[in-house]
Amino acid sequence: MTNTTNEQERALQDLETIKSFLEEGQRNLSASGFHFILWGLLIPTAVAVYIALGPRLGNVPLFAAGYWPSVCGLGALISIIAGIRDGKRERTRGFASRTHALLWIGFFAAIAVTFAIQIAVVHDATPSFLAHIAILLGIAYWIHGSLIRLTWFTLVALLWWITAIVVASMGLFAATITLGAATFICAFIPGVILSFRKTR
Repeated sequence: MTNTTNEQERALQDLETIKSFLEEGQRNLSASGFHFILWGLLIPTAVAVYIALGPRLGNVPLFAAGYWPSVCGLGALISIIAGIRDGKRERTRGFASRTHALLWIGFFAAIAVTFAIQIAVVHDATPSFLAHIAILLGIAYWIHGSLIRLTWFTLVALLWWITAIVVASMGLFAATITLGAATFICAFIPGVILSFRKTR
């Protein structure tokens, strides 16, 4: 009888932990909104700059190999600094905040590994590589939306996966532009919505 009571108490504690995790995740939407807005502006802008400079600097090995790692590194640095500042402002970072942070750190690590393999084997970006990025983004969005219990955000993952299918069938130039446009639609717009929901 005692064992059954203890198991029931542990089950209730687990449910309370899950509930607090989900509630905390929803309270942190404003911070998430900033990061999505950042990337939703950074990548399309970087695509426009790349298209403008590509014809003149495309044959320069340093530009070709270092442009996107530099852009993504800058975005990651800004995201990390913003995350640290948010953590200091909140003073405490709960389980949900750490889990969200680790989710996106893991995603960026997966992108970096995918990029390293692509450069080592193929020596250049391809539509297939860009499609893989869209697939990984879709997975990250699906998990993130599930954690914060926002169905509409979870469904943005479907847009990423549709983008992956479309991009894979394009040439590199069109695929790059399409992925940049998808980033604006799937990152900037949801980021604005997340931030707006928090300030209401």
